[in-house]
Amino acid sequence: MRDCERAFKNFWRGRRNGTAVGFPKFKKKGLHDSFRLTGAVSVTELGVKLPRIGEIRTKESTKKFNGRILSATVSREVDRWFVSLSVEQERTQSAQAVGEPIGIDLGIKTFAVLSNGEHLESPKPLKRKLAKLRRLSKQLSRKKKGSRNRSKARLRVARLHLSIRNIRKDFLHKVSTRIAKSHGIVCIENLTSGQSGQ
Repeated sequence: MRDCERAFKNFWRGRRNGTAVGFPKFKKKGLHDSFRLTGAVSVTELGVKLPRIGEIRTKESTKKFNGRILSATVSREVDRWFVSLSVEQERTQSAQAVGEPIGIDLGIKTFAVLSNGEHLESPKPLKRKLAKLRRLSKQLSRKKKGSRNRSKARLRVARLHLSIRNIRKDFLHKVSTRIAKSHGIVCIENLTSGQSGQ
């Protein structure tokens, strides 16, 4: 309800100020399923304790959450549930990366080429799993609508899409982290204006 109130306030404030803020849209069931909880949220050795729901065991360790927990967001991706905690904690100033400046040229056949001559090859998970995706999609199309077998087949296709997305995200996070930690200045070409961005 607080998020809904904030969305309507932003909408009417945008109308008064002349800025383009869209009318709030209600989330459709089954798409981006999530909810946020505030209040007595705490972590235990084995999981997370949520208000009105109780203690839920987590696969990942909760020892890293040492600050004051502000809220917990529970979300679902395919058939997996995740909880994200917003924690208020004192952090030391991180040291600035030291290294030679580097430029990144995004390509088509190659994911990117660095100014030091290094070529970054994309894992291309869709290309490797395209045959399996076609097979599962064909199985899904043959199932009777509204049946349990169709729901199971839809879940298998969704799991494969999630696996492909996770492989891409993992590759991007690892590459960006390695470049950011080893170079003080990173320049990337802005394809829209033809200028370089930093």
